[in-house]
Amino acid sequence: LPAHVQMAINEQTKKVGKLFISVSQSDEISAKPDAGPLTFHEALNPTITGRAVAAWIAQNLGKKWWIVYADYAWGKQNNAVFSEVVKKQGGTVLGSTPYPLGNAEFSAHLPKIVAAKPEVLVAVTPGADDIAFLKQAASFGLKKEMKIAQPLHWLPYLKEGGPDLYADIYAGINFSWQLEDSIPEAKNYVSLYRKKYNEPPGDYGAYAYSAIHEVARGIALAKAVNADAVAAALIANPVYNHYKGKQWWRACDRKSFQDLWIVKGRDRSKMKGDWDFLDIVQKVAASEELDRTCKEKGFA
Repeated sequence: LPAHVQMAINEQTKKVGKLFISVSQSDEISAKPDAGPLTFHEALNPTITGRAVAAWIAQNLGKKWWIVYADYAWGKQNNAVFSEVVKKQGGTVLGSTPYPLGNAEFSAHLPKIVAAKPEVLVAVTPGADDIAFLKQAASFGLKKEMKIAQPLHWLPYLKEGGPDLYADIYAGINFSWQLEDSIPEAKNYVSLYRKKYNEPPGDYGAYAYSAIHEVARGIALAKAVNADAVAAALIANPVYNHYKGKQWWRACDRKSFQDLWIVKGRDRSKMKGDWDFLDIVQKVAASEELDRTCKEKGFA
């Protein structure tokens, strides 16, 4: 779900006292005034993703950046976090290019980016915009002049854009099916998904899988289907592991903390199958220090 859609759902579930486990990125949904006592946030958020990915980029790819970002909530949040992190890492943002979401025409901006000579181009270009941006960036030769990195990779768009477009593009990800080789829970999840759909699972679908299991776990713990009882049971028993390793709920904001991974688009010649788009570069361990504190989110 887009950020604004989950926020609208949250407003309605708060009004009627229903449990809502959101599976899309947002900083606001687990902070006051938007967070509610029955609002849980399973997904990563722009702060966690940005702090983890941006720090890795600055330490490994370069510290002179240009940021292109979609001019809406998720894009603005990522731009702010990435800009803050690179400065803390001793780097600088040479410039930034906001653009209207869904209006993926960048040709007028790319010569200015080339002229600035950044070491890293950070592209906060979600969904179909990402494919359009990377095609234009490649046509202008940007992949040869600088590293390109993004907050996230999404498996459906990796498939649509193809390996030639995404090769050597760095990003974060909450889950990649290749984790089946190292995490037993991931192996089980991938196996179940493949059996039903004859292809590996993507990243955001994994959030939903985990959220559904958390509803079931809460009902089993509470021995009730009442929303308040289920929410209380989950907070009293915060640790869970459904598909990729240990996760936990923080009591103040009902935010899930979880591992994420730095990945890079794999060259076509190294692919071992139709969905083998990514090299897993590094795990970033779950940590509450990657998010804002409870106090910063408005909780006493």
